[in-house]
Amino acid sequence: MTISFDAVKDFDDYIETYTYEDEEGYDGVHDGGIKGLRSDAPESAVKAYEEYCRMMAEAEEQGIKL
Repeated sequence: MTISFDAVKDFDDYIETYTYEDEEGYDGVHDGGIKGLRSDAPESAVKAYEEYCRMMAEAEEQGIKL
């Protein structure tokens, strides 16, 4: 299952990501993915990101892979 862009559109411009294995700065642990939000993210983006994290956690608890 996938999620729509609507789930991330309110904070997409402020996402910080982990690098992939073949990229400079790879930490040897994480292979891409969302690290968090930049420190300059507005409160509206922070709230939208928190809701996204809640949605992802709830889906994981129910065994749904998004």
